[in-house]
Amino acid sequence: MIQEIYSQLAPEKRRWVEQVIGTYQKAGHQCYLVGGSVRDLGLGLLPQDFDFATNAPLEASFKLFPKVIPTGVAHGTVTLLLGGMTFEVTRYRLDVQTDGRHAEVRFAQTLEEDLGRRDLRINAIAFEPLTGQVIDPEGGLKDLAERMIRFVGPAAERIREDHLRALRYLRMIAKLAPYGFGYEPDELAAVLQSFDPKVLSLERIYDELGKMKALPQLDPHFLVQQLSALQIFAPRLSPQSHPLAIELLLTFGDRTALGALVSWERGANRAEEDLRLTRREKRLIQLLLTRWGEPLESDLDLKAFLSPCQPEDREELAQLAQRLWGARGIDRVKLWEKALVPLQVSDLKISANGLAELGFHGKALGEIQKFLLTQVWADPSQNQPEKLVRLALNQREENLLK
Repeated sequence: MIQEIYSQLAPEKRRWVEQVIGTYQKAGHQCYLVGGSVRDLGLGLLPQDFDFATNAPLEASFKLFPKVIPTGVAHGTVTLLLGGMTFEVTRYRLDVQTDGRHAEVRFAQTLEEDLGRRDLRINAIAFEPLTGQVIDPEGGLKDLAERMIRFVGPAAERIREDHLRALRYLRMIAKLAPYGFGYEPDELAAVLQSFDPKVLSLERIYDELGKMKALPQLDPHFLVQQLSALQIFAPRLSPQSHPLAIELLLTFGDRTALGALVSWERGANRAEEDLRLTRREKRLIQLLLTRWGEPLESDLDLKAFLSPCQPEDREELAQLAQRLWGARGIDRVKLWEKALVPLQVSDLKISANGLAELGFHGKALGEIQKFLLTQVWADPSQNQPEKLVRLALNQREENLLK
């Protein structure tokens, strides 16, 4: 199966893959395709990325290929640039010891040792396309045939070696579920029991969640349930808020919902800095916090909520308010966007210069703009230059009379 599907790859891809392997072999080294590309071939899929394992020392790669990037020298990894493609090549290695986050490695002598340190059996298959040789010491081909996801060795040990494997394992289950794959319930239980969320950095968690969101046939229910059980954001977020935070992370792909929930639970009036938030996420979180819990049922309330928001973020902000505390109005927002309903001062049909010509300056200019905007919120038909001029002059006259 693997050789048959491999032969269906575009000739240009096969050419470069075989050139990588052939170059190492001609220099007296071993080199095999490993990891996801071999797993995909075994599933009957055409892979897009290709990783290799070799017994060649790092210096050999720099001598054998013209363009080599030292992407992970400490772990024996380089990236080759060939024919407009990138290929990751890693020297056979073994984990000597690990703290669950970082591993101290030494280079191994055999391919079997290297495959034996991998997480899942379906990821521990090697393929040499020049001869069609498949090396499968861990039983990955059997798992592919049985449509089962199993660990190489005890699941608890694999997780304690690198806790990120727990998230990768869940992603693999979600990725392969559409192909009929299942998993061992006792292994999943061992993963949940062995995982320690405090070991992983937020960057690694965010990166893995991004890969989950990118799955082409994602059914988030399983991931939300299991990632919540892992408590991946402990101790920042309460167990009760994990399901909603994870669901919204997988839905929107940004960290706005997470930051809002953490800030709300901690009683903070601004976005939490330790969540590695972008400026946009912080801005949206601040808007959410200022209106948290408000139903936003009236058009005026909803427009006031959305007004400080960038136009491209309004729909997401309304959706988040709806999901976070049950605010209403997402349907109205879509209609307003379609109808170009004015929501910001910049939408007014009279400019700041035009108001200045009427005698509004400084603080008075800002106040009259806010007044005109509220009038237009109540009645969008008022957003015409002559009507706005009349409203502004009438307002000034009323203020003077007071």
